[in-house]
Amino acid sequence: MNSLFFYRLEGSMVFTMRLSVRHRNSLHVVEIKNLQFLSTLQSPPPPPPPKKKIIPGMFLNKKIHCGSLIA
Repeated sequence: MNSLFFYRLEGSMVFTMRLSVRHRNSLHVVEIKNLQFLSTLQSPPPPPPPKKKIIPGMFLNKKIHCGSLIA
């Protein structure tokens, strides 16, 4: 089950998303924090990001892979 948490930190909104992922019969928790979530809501849409930016899917896979190595 995915759960979203919104809380204030130093006067700015912090967006945290926690994902519980089952991988190889083990459970991993992935946290993604976006410190600029509030500014994104209050400002016009930013220009398209460069193509070299990390794709969210790749980021998740990398985090899960690192978690499996640590666990």
